[in-house]
Amino acid sequence: MEYQVIWSPNAIKCLHNIGLDIIRLDCVMNANKLVNKIKIRAGRLTTFPQMGRRVPEFKDDVLYEVYVAKKRIIYEIIKRDVNLVAIVDGRMELHTLDADLIW
Repeated sequence: MEYQVIWSPNAIKCLHNIGLDIIRLDCVMNANKLVNKIKIRAGRLTTFPQMGRRVPEFKDDVLYEVYVAKKRIIYEIIKRDVNLVAIVDGRMELHTLDADLIW
């Protein structure tokens, strides 16, 4: 059974910002590599949506995460949809973020 991966506006913005940050610090080629790795990993969620672990900061919620090169892809599973919520630095705890940035 395939799930549908849905990128929230915030997740798209996060991905864009990650690319821009890497371009500023490094180069376009490395930014493209990381952005593509994140897209590929997110795409795998269509087949294996529960491959991630539950987000430890949100014990009561059903948020999952997978890592790609020190980035956390945060998502939720609702019926047949995998909703990508945000992509954040892996060293950052989500409770330190503004709620508007997550949702």
